[in-house]
Amino acid sequence: MKKILKWIGIILGGLLGLILIAALGLYIFGPDSVTARSEVEITASPEAVFAEFTNYDDWYELWDVVEVTPPPEPQGAGSAFRFVEPDGTVVNGVITQYEAGRVFAADLKMEGLEADFSFSLTLEPTDTGTQAVLYNEGKVGGPMKVMMAAYALTGELDAYYALVINRLKTKAEG
Repeated sequence: MKKILKWIGIILGGLLGLILIAALGLYIFGPDSVTARSEVEITASPEAVFAEFTNYDDWYELWDVVEVTPPPEPQGAGSAFRFVEPDGTVVNGVITQYEAGRVFAADLKMEGLEADFSFSLTLEPTDTGTQAVLYNEGKVGGPMKVMMAAYALTGELDAYYALVINRLKTKAEG
């Protein structure tokens, strides 16, 4: 019995050591900036897509957030908003570019974390509707750097942005 427990301890200790080495490696060698880009063709006008995106009542479903404080009207550069993620992280945003029916861009700051992001939705009319591009670029540090590096390496960040833009497509095509 003691031999079995000894070997279990050795194996678990080795696994824990590997996890710590991997986390340290991601912290040291992981990217300081992280980007995600997703695009989709939507069979709706840019104005209809933009209206769905800027309907903050739908952000709960679109972005998987639990609380949203929309910017005051009229929206435009400098308007502030905030949302709370399911894990309780509070994200404060400031709109940096707002062209109705065409561009929505904002800078985001996560409270208590070394993480600043800029995201944008750009809409271009096409013969069949709208080409929508959702883009995110972030500067991260500290523990957030390890998490974002892992998300980038596994493709989870790109997958999340693809999910969001496809949810937007579903809403706009109604």
